[in-house]
Amino acid sequence: MKPRYCVHFSLVLLAFSPLAWAAHPSNELRDSVAIRTERLLDDLASDDVRNRWYAAYRLGQIGPEAKSPSVVGALTRILENRTDHEYVRDMAAWSLGRIQASTPEAISTLETALQSTLPSVRRAAAEALGAIGPPAKTAVSSLTEVLGDKDPVARVRAAEAIWKIALSAEAKTALLGALGASEREAFEAALALGRLRVHSDDVVEALTAVLKHRSGDVRRAAKRALRQIETTHATDNR
Repeated sequence: MKPRYCVHFSLVLLAFSPLAWAAHPSNELRDSVAIRTERLLDDLASDDVRNRWYAAYRLGQIGPEAKSPSVVGALTRILENRTDHEYVRDMAAWSLGRIQASTPEAISTLETALQSTLPSVRRAAAEALGAIGPPAKTAVSSLTEVLGDKDPVARVRAAEAIWKIALSAEAKTALLGALGASEREAFEAALALGRLRVHSDDVVEALTAVLKHRSGDVRRAAKRALRQIETTHATDNR
């Protein structure tokens, strides 16, 4: 399902009105976000599954500016609702991470979602907890259990989340081990290590070894990860 991007008419007018933009840019932006958020909040209660999915997606795209008790509560309820569509629930989880929903209720709901029977929901919940970062430290033990999940993507997402939350050596070990697992898991682990940009000898050596992997996708993921790590390291040493 590919979302259709819609641009509010007021934003189009704003883009072609430089004097108005120069006069009140911050107020216009705040008003725009507030209006969009309210409309998306209404769509989260829609009977149409596509509207609910898209509303959750757009709220996540807005990011922390969309965070409010109403939005966090609505997304949390969707994630809790096991009768809702799988993809709406995993998008709600993703959005909670993107808007930095760090309330105890949101984190607890995401933690519970790690035990879902649906792989996509478990993956999204782990990713969301990682996006929230250190405020989600109470979820580390639950994420550690997911390191043994039957789904390889969920395992990698959990390891990545643990690293983001607590810089755990166990998480790095799990990701390095995943490089030697199935093709899918190795691919996901290489991408995760690139996103994390962990510069250490063992990570660089492991990714370098993966450059000889039989899968072209895995080799490309490892090459990209090494490039991301090297670029970040070079910038940090300037």
